[in-house]
Amino acid sequence: MKRGILHFLLLVAAVLASGVGARADEPRPQIPDLKVEKYTLPNGLEVILHED
Repeated sequence: MKRGILHFLLLVAAVLASGVGARADEPRPQIPDLKVEKYTLPNGLEVILHED
């Protein structure tokens, strides 16, 4: 039982030491504004068109 707890604590320490939270400072990429046409067909299907 103590061995399992020790392994768990070592795993938690390794994850924290690896810098998992270091990526939070990176800026988010800019999402492009897409020109789309959106309409609903008589049967309820939603259609979204985007021209290349």
